[in-house]
Amino acid sequence: MTLEDVIKRLRKPGKRDPERFISTWTEQEVLDGETVECLVIILRTKGCYWSRTSGCSMCGYIDDCAEDVPSEDILMQFGEAMKRHAGQRFLKIYTSGSFLDDDEVGTDAAQRMLTDALARADRVLIESRPEFVSRERLEGLPEPHRIEIAMGLESASDEVLRSSINKKMDFEDFRNACELCRDLGIGARAYILVKPPFLTEKEAVMDAAAAARSASGLADVISLNPVNVQRNTLVEYLWNRGEYRPPWLWTVLDVVERSRDTGSRVVVSTAGAGSRRGAHNCGGCDSAIIDFLREFSLDDSASPPDPGCDCREQWLDLLDAQGPMQCSADPRSFFDR
Repeated sequence: MTLEDVIKRLRKPGKRDPERFISTWTEQEVLDGETVECLVIILRTKGCYWSRTSGCSMCGYIDDCAEDVPSEDILMQFGEAMKRHAGQRFLKIYTSGSFLDDDEVGTDAAQRMLTDALARADRVLIESRPEFVSRERLEGLPEPHRIEIAMGLESASDEVLRSSINKKMDFEDFRNACELCRDLGIGARAYILVKPPFLTEKEAVMDAAAAARSASGLADVISLNPVNVQRNTLVEYLWNRGEYRPPWLWTVLDVVERSRDTGSRVVVSTAGAGSRRGAHNCGGCDSAIIDFLREFSLDDSASPPDPGCDCREQWLDLLDAQGPMQCSADPRSFFDR
């Protein structure tokens, strides 16, 4: 049985209401060196085509999707969600898949949403897998210099992409998409995964830092995304068996320090951080580190905290122990749950 087959068996595609968007919220972002308010919208579509076939080992977003969502329903969702817009200069439109996939979001619907969004915000970010970032598709976008496309690179190692993440792409696909964005004046953002399954904590540090360096000459923004355990995924299956632990926050800090001088702006996702399913330490020092990661994402001159916590020594011991153990899990995490 292949990795694709295993992940497919764990999938439980959602059967949600196609007329209701998933969520909206506001957060802070950086625009032209200034911290601004950002409106985030997650629209419900039928989801990423790869998730419907098999999917990535850590991604459970298909659970929030619907079996089929016509373009008119997507436009209705967008109209309802945009009622929350209150002058935010930055707007992010997510679909739990690829905004540029015509089979997921029709070309006409995508154009209408982007035109409306750009009439009300200074910058719009959308997400797509690299295979949909084509010259023909990008040249049809309105005001491309005000658009940013976020793509899941995850790792610069083709072996990790294939055998750990099941990404169904390689680094060259990402490179080509970024170079095309640059040619057309479109911003590019790279998502990099911190601690894919089957990697030790030390391997996770080195893999994410290497990906950040590799992406730095291609993407304008590098987003470090520590794994959080999402439902009905291979990662959750391993986590339930005590064979996977989300990254330590010390690991995330280490990757930040190794990535902050790459030349691209570096941000860190804190989704799920501090919980059992997200990046965490012992609990006593988590909040100080999470606060720093959020501050750093808006101001990269921020200095990392020194909470003086004993669990850092445990983390250092684990870095040394996992190699000889030939195991990527943290045995203590099974008993702490």
